[in-house]
Amino acid sequence: SLHDQVSYILDEWSKISDLPNRDKLAAALLVTLQQSGFLKSDETAEQFFTSLVEIAVSHCLSGEQQNQQQQQQQGSSTPTVLSFDAVDAFVKLVAFLINRSANESDAVNPAARGIRRASQLFRVLGVVVNIMQKTSKENPTAFNPRPFFRMFI
Repeated sequence: SLHDQVSYILDEWSKISDLPNRDKLAAALLVTLQQSGFLKSDETAEQFFTSLVEIAVSHCLSGEQQNQQQQQQQGSSTPTVLSFDAVDAFVKLVAFLINRSANESDAVNPAARGIRRASQLFRVLGVVVNIMQKTSKENPTAFNPRPFFRMFI
């Protein structure tokens, strides 16, 4: 399924993103992404980024739910510490993909590359905002904005 494929890509990226010699591994992951067709059209790219955001936020908040259950059992009320590893991996993957996006016309028209990069960034930011709004409307009392805030800083 799309969710499983995107989850695998995010997991692999999180393993290699901070390695000092990540270039070869990252290039191989980029080839996998291109072959999968996730970035071929605006529609598939939006589905890909939507799944990425949902997976990253879900991973982050799953730690919060576990901490809350433990606190209830122990009767303590210490602040919940979230793991932002998946959110950080998402942000690094987006930055990598935008920086690596290339087109044959880039050498001739560097301004076109900047416009395309800005367009890609706006698309991803739009996906993040849409998911944040949807999540906050579905369950306003349980909404936790911290993973989304982390994506923006």
